[in-house]
Amino acid sequence: MSQYVFGSGIVTFTPAPIAGVKQTPLRIATLKEVSLDISQATKELRGDKVFAVDARKAAGTISGKAKTGQVKGALFNLVMTGSTMTTGQELVAIDEVHAIPSSTAYEVTVTHAATYSEDMGCFFADTGIPLERVDALATVAEGQYQLDETSGEYTFAVADKGLDVAFSYCYTATTGKTISLTNQLMGSDTKFKMLLMNNVTGSTFGARLYSVIIPKLSIPQKSEDYMEIDLDFTAFCDAAGRVIDIFTAE
Repeated sequence: MSQYVFGSGIVTFTPAPIAGVKQTPLRIATLKEVSLDISQATKELRGDKVFAVDARKAAGTISGKAKTGQVKGALFNLVMTGSTMTTGQELVAIDEVHAIPSSTAYEVTVTHAATYSEDMGCFFADTGIPLERVDALATVAEGQYQLDETSGEYTFAVADKGLDVAFSYCYTATTGKTISLTNQLMGSDTKFKMLLMNNVTGSTFGARLYSVIIPKLSIPQKSEDYMEIDLDFTAFCDAAGRVIDIFTAE
């Protein structure tokens, strides 16, 4: 019976054992697509004629790409060798509007002031004109603001009293995850075993790559589409010389 394969299947990456202890596989959720390319360079022998008189396969490469539509902190932590994952994250308030008081002091405390972490600027809500941040010791003039990041309090000039301002800023939360990466030595790589399996049509097609690294992680965002994360992987042989197994029904 002929075998036909439909859909993207499932993909897992399992880190190499650490001190003999097997690690937990990570499944690439909401897998949009995956591709596997097996290629070899060609060396040709030419003389004084147009075409080669002999050709041989030379260095080989197995590489591919996987695309996922689901954002998962564990994936970033796994791919970015040397990173750490902790509980808690930074959230963002975008264009949160408050009016500058019409009487002294001309100060605004934003909604998430208690966990305020970083300024992302502000602008006049009616005109879209951005305000300029000035040092805490400076005199605040029209179109400027001062900010105390420990309290989330903004101070404005008397000339701007009563105007609506849109604030954008970051603040911390105890939910979510933060993945942090520091500068690592070159050659610090996490090696994985990769499984690609598909049995949507009732017959299984699959591949096992015994040792892969993931040298590239792309995080594109588009104005009218979902964010889809791209992983590039490259395979090589393991300690036993194994590179790849491919499974087919026939």
